[in-house]
Amino acid sequence: METERSEVSQMSAMDRFINIFSSPREAFLSIEQKPDWLFPFLVLLAVTLVIQYLTLDIQLSDQIEALRHRNLSEAEFETQRNLLMGPMKYISFVLIPIFVPIIWAILSGVVLLAANIFLKRDEVVEGAYKKIFAMIAWSGLVTLVSGILAAIIIQSKGTLNGAALDLSSLLPTPAIGESKSIFYRLMSKIDPFIFWQMFLWMVGLSVFYKVDLKKAAVPVVVLWVIWVAVSVPAGAMLGNLGM
Repeated sequence: METERSEVSQMSAMDRFINIFSSPREAFLSIEQKPDWLFPFLVLLAVTLVIQYLTLDIQLSDQIEALRHRNLSEAEFETQRNLLMGPMKYISFVLIPIFVPIIWAILSGVVLLAANIFLKRDEVVEGAYKKIFAMIAWSGLVTLVSGILAAIIIQSKGTLNGAALDLSSLLPTPAIGESKSIFYRLMSKIDPFIFWQMFLWMVGLSVFYKVDLKKAAVPVVVLWVIWVAVSVPAGAMLGNLGM
């Protein structure tokens, strides 16, 4: 056992990258020993910014089309259109590297809380928050696959509208500016790539908390159910308000 842990602790960043997809338990054994997150952050940031750049014109076109459905006066429409087409269109390139670690930090706290509630142990898991933060960062590499596939679909369709990898793609796509049904929003939460990440979280928690995969699934599934229960009606409400 000590030899195994010694070997995984010496795993390189590239080996972890490969093992997250091919042998996640081995990857998380290594992450448990050395919970870092800079490598996946830099990889995700680079790919995300490239995808953002390649799809920027399509995003702007969709946003301008959405403005046409907001009952704006001609002057208001032109003001907002000029704002979108000006330097503000590059704001995402500044915000993405700032907000990704912030979102990870908040999510890590939520997952830690759920894990401590459902995976009770006699002793506190040493460095649990740091390990969970690293788990979220490394499992986020799954979005490399989904992001690239989504970018290909967006480029082929010429719009973000309906360019989905979840079950909503099986339903008729509402036009830009048209409200989405509760059922459509619910189907959009059934995403194989989200489930893939959830599975990686289960593996990570099973390693960190020394429990089997079935028990580690409980806090992950509970958090997903809460997320769906809150985000679906909230999204419908905001959509009805034209937001």
